[in-house]
Amino acid sequence: MTRISVIAAAAGVVIGAAGVGLAWAISGGSSGASHDKRPLAAPAALGAYQALGTVEARHGATGKANALREIAWNEKSAAFLSAAYGGAPSLVAKYADTGLDTFVTLFAVRAPSPRPFYEYQDAAYLGLARPTNEVRPEGDDTCGLQNEPTPPGQTPKPETVFVVTCQRSDAKLTVFIHVGGGNLEHDPARVAALVDSAWQSLAS
Repeated sequence: MTRISVIAAAAGVVIGAAGVGLAWAISGGSSGASHDKRPLAAPAALGAYQALGTVEARHGATGKANALREIAWNEKSAAFLSAAYGGAPSLVAKYADTGLDTFVTLFAVRAPSPRPFYEYQDAAYLGLARPTNEVRPEGDDTCGLQNEPTPPGQTPKPETVFVVTCQRSDAKLTVFIHVGGGNLEHDPARVAALVDSAWQSLAS
């Protein structure tokens, strides 16, 4: 398997594994509701991150084959997302930096979603500065985080915070992003900024 194939496969594993444990009550949440039927079109880029297929296509024949495969997989994922929301228009798109070190997956659907949540954890009782799983507001967004253990009284270092996903939703649209790799996954404010960027593109 070539380097680009390994990287692309690893991105899927990282992004998929990151969501384990977060209660994201979206499935069937708006089944039967009346949706805006206009299709959603993925932005060409999200901040500094370009469409993954565009980045991969620069890596010769293997990269171009991966790019075509990525488009097909995104379409299938979008169909699953739409089905979970009673047929609402949806999209799934993946982005990456030019070095294929950081991956961003954008999900959007023309339907509302509740805020995510984790089960309660008593950080003080567990001897932690912050709970292992945390939901944190970031402006108009809500981010689900996983924190590595930090003793009470100490400030957690940025590299001990992992962003599982950030979401923004209203009565007509939900946008959420998963990240994997690079420093981005340690920075909920930057991930929320990408959500807001996508929101501005898709909410009109």
